[in-house]
Amino acid sequence: MPDFAMGSQGLKKQPPDLDGLNEAQKKAVYSEDKAILLLAGPGSGKTYTIVKRLLCLIHDRGVPPEKILVITFTRDAARSMEKRFRDTSGEDLPIVFGTFHSVFYNIVRISRGISGNGIVSEEIKKKIISDLMIKITGETDRDEVSLFVMHFISAMSEYKNTLDKEKAISLIGDKYADRFFDVLRAYESLRKKKRILDFDDMVYDCMNIFAEDERTRNDWNRRFDHILVDEFQDINPSQYETLKLLTGKRSNIFAVGDDDQSIYGFRGSRPECMKRFENEYSATVMELDINYRSFPCIVNAAGRVIQKNKNRYEKHIKSYLEENVGTVPAKE
Repeated sequence: MPDFAMGSQGLKKQPPDLDGLNEAQKKAVYSEDKAILLLAGPGSGKTYTIVKRLLCLIHDRGVPPEKILVITFTRDAARSMEKRFRDTSGEDLPIVFGTFHSVFYNIVRISRGISGNGIVSEEIKKKIISDLMIKITGETDRDEVSLFVMHFISAMSEYKNTLDKEKAISLIGDKYADRFFDVLRAYESLRKKKRILDFDDMVYDCMNIFAEDERTRNDWNRRFDHILVDEFQDINPSQYETLKLLTGKRSNIFAVGDDDQSIYGFRGSRPECMKRFENEYSATVMELDINYRSFPCIVNAAGRVIQKNKNRYEKHIKSYLEENVGTVPAKE
């Protein structure tokens, strides 16, 4: 879980070593644009670039490290990014590294005073929804209800991640489709009364807190000056809206992703959020255009395949190995 404590202990004064950056990486690291969308495919050195940008923000631009938030999608990726920064910088600084769920859960926990025991188990969730279905639909046959409980849970997850009402209702089936939002509202009311939440609620509740409580939203808007997001192509609409509310008009945001690599469609990820980000933030689009990992035949073949993807960013990737046969530099 990310540590939101403040403090700049351990900051060294000497400038970081930013040698070894190619031109595209250098442009991304040093840019002072308020919103940046960095297109970074496999082997392009995106982690290397993010770490160097962190060093640049702290040492060249004087940003307090505790005012920087780095978000990625898995706990292992967050830990790896933090370790990479510490190994590269030789410093233990209070940058906040975390996943969308851990960061937003921390905000919910602090804002609503939820304890560590507030996470509801899947079994208890099934029992609560089953009881609510019986109460709301009038169905008395628990075996019949049990056949639809998981449909309701899937629909609730779909709605909380994508905000897509029609898609959520389509997962219920005709028999109880018209009662979905009645059950959802009852569940939300009970959940808030009992001060509990599940995995999907970590983002959904944070979004609602920001949307409904201007004072809390403004407090968190002031908490971070720079927000960096990795694997941005895997963001879902709820995460995007929550991030937008957290960023406000004040924070700088650096989003890194590759719309050809989205893997979390089952969790509602929408690569088209990258286009939304570009338009809504008037973001500068940059590209890491050198692949340090693969030979030209692989890069070219991959390029021909992904060109068939729809609604994608056009990219111009070339292999470093095309003209530099030998050891691949450690830029990943």
